Amino acid sequence: MPLIVDTYNVLHVSGVLPPDLAGIETADLARLIAASRYRREPATLVCDGTRPPDAGTGAPPGIDLVYAGPGRSADDEIIRRIRGSSVPRRLLLVTSDRAIMREARKRRCRILSSEAFLAQLADDHTHPPAGSAAAETPAGDVDHWLSVFGLPESPSPDDDANPHPDNADERGRSTTPRVVNPEPESGTASDDSESGSEPEPPLGAALPRHLIDEAAALWKSDREHRR
Repeated sequence: MPLIVDTYNVLHVSGVLPPDLAGIETADLARLIAASRYRREPATLVCDGTRPPDAGTGAPPGIDLVYAGPGRSADDEIIRRIRGSSVPRRLLLVTSDRAIMREARKRRCRILSSEAFLAQLADDHTHPPAGSAAAETPAGDVDHWLSVFGLPESPSPDDDANPHPDNADERGRSTTPRVVNPEPESGTASDDSESGSEPEPPLGAALPRHLIDEAAALWKSDREHRR
C-alpha cells in the first residue's frame, strides 16, 4: 500500500509525539517511517517548494523525498499524484488537509489523519515491530538481552570459519543445552522429574511471553544480519 505523506502537515502537528521525539524534522520523519509498521511500504514524502540548501540528500530505502517545486505547494503535488494514479484505491494519503482529503475521497483513496499517523509512529518507536529495529541493535545490547532470556549468544564473524567450535562433539553437533519450552504441555514429564531431581524452572518463566517472543525474534534477526 503506497503512502503519500503531506510532510509539513504532519510535522506541524503538536501534542502527539513524546518529549524525546518533539520537534522532529523531515529527515527524522523519514527515519521513523522506515522503522515503523510501514517500513515495507513505498512512501513518498511531499514537501512545499524547493529543497533547502542545507537539507540532506539521502533517505532510507523505500522512501522518496519530493519537493513540489518553485512556487508550488505540497497540496498541489499530492492532488496531481492522486488524479494521475492508475490505482488510487491502493494509495494511503496521510494528511489532515481538507482539500487533499476531499480529492482523495473522490478517487476512493484511503486516508489517515496526520495525528493518527504520528501516534502510530510514536507507538512503533517505543515498541518496535518485530524484524525492524532488531537488525540495527548493537551486538553488545543483543548479547545482553540474549543472556537475560537464556538464549544462545549472537555468533561472531569467526564462527563461520570454525566448523567445529569448542561446544561441538566429534560429529559437529552442538553440545549447548537446548532452550526449555517456557510453556510445556500438561502431563509431559521433564528429564529432571524422571531422574528424581528437583526440576529447574523453565527459562523465562518469570517473564511475560511477549517479551520472550521478542527476544527470540531479536536473536534470529541478529544471526541473519551477521551472515
